[in-house]
Amino acid sequence: MINSKRVAVALSGGVDSGAVAYILKEQGYNVFGITMKLFDEFDVSSSQYVAKMLNIEHYIVDFKEYFENEVIDKFVGEYLEGKTPNPCIMCNIKVKYGLMIEKAKELGADFMAFGHYANIKYDEKDLKFHLYKSDIEKKDQSYFLYHLNQEQLSSVLLPLNGYKNKNEVRELVKKIIPETSGKKDSQDICFITNMSHGKFIKKRCGLINTEGNFVDLDGNFIGKHTGIYNYTIGQKRGLGINNNNSLFVLKINNKTNEIVLGDEKHLYKDEIIVENITYIDENNKRLQSIDCEVKLCQWGYYLKCIVINKGCSKAVVRFEKPERAPAPGQSAVFYIGDEVLGGGIIV
Repeated sequence: MINSKRVAVALSGGVDSGAVAYILKEQGYNVFGITMKLFDEFDVSSSQYVAKMLNIEHYIVDFKEYFENEVIDKFVGEYLEGKTPNPCIMCNIKVKYGLMIEKAKELGADFMAFGHYANIKYDEKDLKFHLYKSDIEKKDQSYFLYHLNQEQLSSVLLPLNGYKNKNEVRELVKKIIPETSGKKDSQDICFITNMSHGKFIKKRCGLINTEGNFVDLDGNFIGKHTGIYNYTIGQKRGLGINNNNSLFVLKINNKTNEIVLGDEKHLYKDEIIVENITYIDENNKRLQSIDCEVKLCQWGYYLKCIVINKGCSKAVVRFEKPERAPAPGQSAVFYIGDEVLGGGIIV
């Protein structure tokens, strides 16, 4: 089968992107690879090897400056504000599904393909694209893709949906690129290696003395912290506080450089405010409220809630029952059944 459509594959050199390129090539598409160079230490040799083994064109694009400004700097800045950002989501929004798609089109691509585990369907009734969870529940990455709009969904391919499990994908790659098939899945922040995010921020910013006070809810001194960027809402371990009662991080105040500690019961919230909301179907913006479920982090639970739209891309998310430690800076993603409605950033 010969397909005249030209597809760019986001080629990382890992199992998933290698499988995507192979699958699409077998389906007859005119496939080429694009690898983003995101920082000086970024290794492109694995993606070069995969492209060579598959005998496809391969382009390396230098996005270092853009990635530094839009992902790394914002990641650091939000931690210094006492938030808990998700750099992978910001990378998807700004880089992979933003700048990279633009570059693919410049190179003549009709579609951009990724190794993300999720499912895109077109509905002939409402003439719109919809995003759903992956058929492989344990690998589902739909949480990271809530920001996609109709134009993006129309030009994106996610060929890994439909496989039974990751082992099946590995076996597919093993036949053609055996050296790649055994690679472990990437779990960490790509631009931080061999150190904690706190040490990375301290080194990057040249910070020396970032100590501040741990205080209780009444503002009474409890002890000293090592810098607000080292802590997240709900944290219990690593506080370095000797206390008869278990203490948790309740609030981080970057203006006073204070961290409020207290009993776990104070972490539970009835509702949160979410900003920068995007909906895959823009009609959802016009609804006063939506009964649905929400995830507050990639590996979190699906929580029953009501999303109350407030205009200006803002909403109140009211939980069916109080939820523990929703962290400012994380994404809240809305679902009805297996379908992703959209989401935004917790404030």
